[in-house]
Amino acid sequence: MKKKELILNLINQKKFDKAATLIENINDIVQKNNLKGLLYFNKGEIQKAKNFFEKALKVDSENDDVLFNYAYILKLMNKDLDSWRYLMRIKNKDWATYDLLGDIEINNRSKAAGIKNYYIASTLIRDISMKKKYDLAKKTFFKNIKIAFLCLPGLDTFIKPIYEYISFLYPSKLVISNNSEELKNAVEWADVIWLEWANEVANFVTNNIDLKEKKVVCRLHGYEVFTNIPGQINWNAIDHLFFVAKHKREIFFKRFGEKINIKKTSILRNGIDLSKFQYLNKKTPGKKLAIIGNINYRKGFEILLWAFYELIKKDDEYKLFIRGDFQDIRYKIAIETMIEELNLKKYIKFVPRVENLSMWLKDIDYIISSSIEESFHYTIGEAMAMGIKPVIHAWKESREIWPEKNIFRNTEEFLDIILNQEYNSENYRLFVEDKYPIEKQLFEIEKLLDSFEKDLNNSENYMLNNNRILRFNYSKTSENKYIWYLMNEFGRFQYGGGERVLVSFSKEAKKYGYKLIFISNNYTKKSLDILKDLGFEGEILIINTPLTEYPRDFIKIRNFIEELSSIKDKYPPDLVIGHPVTASMWLEEANKVLKLNVKHYLITIVNFLIGDISQNIKFYKESINNILHIDALTKEYLELRLKVNNFNFNEYNYVGVPYFTIDKLKNIRLNNNFDSKIRIIMYPRFTYTKSFVLNAVEDMAKLINNGYEFYVNIVGVGGFSNTIKEIIKFHNVEKYIKIIPLEKIDFRFVAIHDLAVNTGVSASETSYLGIPTIFADTTPWFNFVSQYTGYINPRGILGKDFNLEDPYFDFYSYNTYYDIVKSILDLENPKRYLRTLGEDLRNYTKEALKFYNEESVFKRILKFSGIL
Repeated sequence: MKKKELILNLINQKKFDKAATLIENINDIVQKNNLKGLLYFNKGEIQKAKNFFEKALKVDSENDDVLFNYAYILKLMNKDLDSWRYLMRIKNKDWATYDLLGDIEINNRSKAAGIKNYYIASTLIRDISMKKKYDLAKKTFFKNIKIAFLCLPGLDTFIKPIYEYISFLYPSKLVISNNSEELKNAVEWADVIWLEWANEVANFVTNNIDLKEKKVVCRLHGYEVFTNIPGQINWNAIDHLFFVAKHKREIFFKRFGEKINIKKTSILRNGIDLSKFQYLNKKTPGKKLAIIGNINYRKGFEILLWAFYELIKKDDEYKLFIRGDFQDIRYKIAIETMIEELNLKKYIKFVPRVENLSMWLKDIDYIISSSIEESFHYTIGEAMAMGIKPVIHAWKESREIWPEKNIFRNTEEFLDIILNQEYNSENYRLFVEDKYPIEKQLFEIEKLLDSFEKDLNNSENYMLNNNRILRFNYSKTSENKYIWYLMNEFGRFQYGGGERVLVSFSKEAKKYGYKLIFISNNYTKKSLDILKDLGFEGEILIINTPLTEYPRDFIKIRNFIEELSSIKDKYPPDLVIGHPVTASMWLEEANKVLKLNVKHYLITIVNFLIGDISQNIKFYKESINNILHIDALTKEYLELRLKVNNFNFNEYNYVGVPYFTIDKLKNIRLNNNFDSKIRIIMYPRFTYTKSFVLNAVEDMAKLINNGYEFYVNIVGVGGFSNTIKEIIKFHNVEKYIKIIPLEKIDFRFVAIHDLAVNTGVSASETSYLGIPTIFADTTPWFNFVSQYTGYINPRGILGKDFNLEDPYFDFYSYNTYYDIVKSILDLENPKRYLRTLGEDLRNYTKEALKFYNEESVFKRILKFSGIL
């Protein structure tokens, strides 16, 4: 084992004295101080550790290990941006470096840069936790505001880095085109239009495309103010104008007047992506000068050649590298002639464009800007980021943008900067780190986009800061405490059990000083009318998230989080209840960010067995402690599906389901003894989860055709009612089996029946009336039994074959509607039998349902949720 590894092992084992002894024997001063720093860090002596890392960096400022250790210490000391500085200097960044960079940006500046760093980290390590961290950041901060960056071909150099970062935070397109149709399509797609350069594209877009519902940004770099195009742009369509330099803004307003309110403008300095330019500490500089860019009169090559001529007279070892292309033949002739006349040809080398500027700059010692006019001059900042000394001609505003002491007005000052002035790579790098990192530029852009988001969300199409959230208020009181109930498919509501549960909760919530906020993803006038008719007392909010889908699309998840966040601002909840499973999954995703008190109300097992069953079961396992079960039956179904034995009733949150319709039944008396005929009633919703009706109708039609006389009334509309009619017609039993097309059940009509076939709340209601009820099992049995034939079996008669409360039975023992009804009709006096059974059942149900009254159920929910 190498000595360094041995020392690290000793430090990790807390054997500090042994490690310290070995460290003292190390000759390499950088490694010695680095290991001393690690030793003191592990001992918890942070300041001593910091001191030793600083000593190591003074000797070798480019050592990756020391840079990381020092940056880590700075971050622990809450000096995030200082930590960022040293992390960015690491040459070979690993996942941990990018992870820290992501943390720093997320917490301090650019969310886009933070997410990108997390993404890079996730690609450098196989550990799934980093991928989850990236995914979470993306879900948390990603905004569903589409941005189209529009730019002419050949002018996209400056916008590409911005686009690459911003696309981690917003859905984005970069359209580099002068094709009018491509530009129109991009504008139509986007919410925000970014016009890169105030040139022909900006002119076309603002004058030829409808931008009324858009937010538009334009960035003016420089050359545009010397053309007439800004005078042709429709500035009324522009929401914000960025200038790269102050003096370009001054020129703009002098030349074109107040085309745009100055308050809609700001200075956005260019940003340098420091990750692309590796810092090198040039302690002993060489004699290589470079100028980079297109060769034209604006770049001031005459000034450079005269100054360089004087430099060669002082020291003929200097070399000048010119990397760029001539843009004018006359200017090319003039410069080449000047080089010849000054005898500089052997000291100057023209370099073709290179792919990797950073690699090429490693051998350069001075970066020159001899321009007569610039807005920023990127290559100055890029070279300074590598520790290269800048030598800058005094063009307008240069002293505000670049270091004062590196700016020359004449040849003498040019020579002084190169020959006499201190060469300090650290200062050049620090200057760019402080003033022009791309993260700083992105932060300013993100602030503007955030303001656009607020404006977009406050348009007349929005409500609750986002009028796509519709609000219906059915509350006459003004409680200031809130409970949310999130449920999908409000638009499909009927007069069913789930709807009654919701209304029950709204009433009980008021007793505890809460207002129930019902959140769903669609509605109809009918569904609103049903809740109003049932007596709902709360508010209804309609969001846009497709709650019936699984939450797999990160953009939709981000939108959902934003929707709930805006609701949270107005109605901060003490409890959030989710139902059914897909809606609950959306809540779990949002809760990673919003940190709400979430519980899931498992009203029906059927929802767990629809769609992606494995995903449903996975959710059940992961969320078991937050699930509120209504009875043992629902729990047992899942435990059986999961192959878990020894089910213990006391190990889960058992709250029940409230039967608030009981009050309406108290004064209803049976009225079924006026003749000897047997009448059977069913009133489920005609949805596929209630398809037991089809089996029951089929069985009863067969009984009638086998000589048994009785009557069946099926109450309901829509759904598969036409299928039931076909079964009735096929068996020619229209006289005996009828569909009663009523949406809302009338219990006086129910009371004329002798027997019921129902499930859930409906089964409890008929039992409470004293009508023996065949409990229909609505569970799709193919999920449990390999021999499933398609028949949905009844479990028996409530109160006779199993208890109403916490039913247990043999999952593999079948009954049929045919057998149960036949066994009753074969009795000597079926009507008397059913009335006797019904009296016992009514008494039992009254007692059993005390557990399920509204007050008890809601109180248990509050208790299990930690509110009571």
